[in-house]
Amino acid sequence: KVMACSYSIASLTVFSGNPADHLVHRMTHRVVRGTLLACGRPDGRLSALTTAENAVCLSVNQASSIQSLGATCESLTIGHNPYKLPLTAHAVFLKGARPDYLCEQLLNNTSPQQMEEKEYDLEASPTSPSARSNMSTTRSNMSTAVSKARSSSSLLGEYSNMLADANGYGEEFEENLVFDMIRRLVYSEKMEQQKDEEEAKLKKFLNDIEKDENGEVGFEAFEAGFKLLGKTFDSADLRSIFNEFDWDGSGKLDPLECKMILGMEMGDLYRIAQRSGSHKAPCRLHSVEASQESFFGEALLKTAPKGVRPVKLMEMQNLSMQLYESRIASLQRAVAFFVLFHELGKRVADFWPRVSFGMLGYSIGR
Repeated sequence: KVMACSYSIASLTVFSGNPADHLVHRMTHRVVRGTLLACGRPDGRLSALTTAENAVCLSVNQASSIQSLGATCESLTIGHNPYKLPLTAHAVFLKGARPDYLCEQLLNNTSPQQMEEKEYDLEASPTSPSARSNMSTTRSNMSTAVSKARSSSSLLGEYSNMLADANGYGEEFEENLVFDMIRRLVYSEKMEQQKDEEEAKLKKFLNDIEKDENGEVGFEAFEAGFKLLGKTFDSADLRSIFNEFDWDGSGKLDPLECKMILGMEMGDLYRIAQRSGSHKAPCRLHSVEASQESFFGEALLKTAPKGVRPVKLMEMQNLSMQLYESRIASLQRAVAFFVLFHELGKRVADFWPRVSFGMLGYSIGR
């Protein structure tokens, strides 16, 4: 619209495409000398958005590689991740004021093992002046720590390695095409052996657990047996898990339901406990308190049972990261594009009166 009244020598044609989807196969054949390609990049520093940013970067690199009359298009990216693509002409980085997510803490500051061993003091009143001062200092330090320039492919590799290590096959599965099949076979055998051991442990547990005359298990017996297996949950979380699987509301579980619960991973059980507890809470806006954490997930990390790894907790924040991208980060990029294109149109409009001594010109507001 700001170029609608421009003269033909300075007019332009606008096309739009999704760089994470159809930009390459619908639009790259239109790349010629003088083309401006402007793309927004999701914040790939967040584990839920890394693949999205990687897809955008691949599309921009492919479009920026096409030559026309010995030149490529002029490509520009706008985003929060402070990394400039080598083939782009310009990169705009938007400053943010949000605290880190747990995935950024794992990536930039500490290893997952250090996060497991670290104790967090969240009992101090967040309303005290010292607590607020420490919190603001921590958040400012976080903003500088996250400013490391990493490409989306590097971030994707880092998060993939974290998940691989958490699943127990990170070091055993270094990428090697020759021995990949053999290693997968060895890993599958180890998993089968571990599964058999878990089955034997569960079978012994179900035989030893106290049951009533109908063969069902009450909460007290379930809690005692659960702790004997070495899985650390407090009574409130265990009650939430128990109620979640007590579909008929009888207050008892049959052995098959117990087996389903005990066969689940700690991270999945903790997710069920948190979800069940939130259903019982009042869903009014005034019951939502502002986060006083130095990074999003600090309280989650502190209250998680001992067997839950931080990398598993990181996956629990995927929805929050996606909401941040769709509600906040994308809006910030959109406003940046509005400012950018308005300035572009205004500079073209101001050019004509200067070179024609006021004889030519038009208003971009018409």
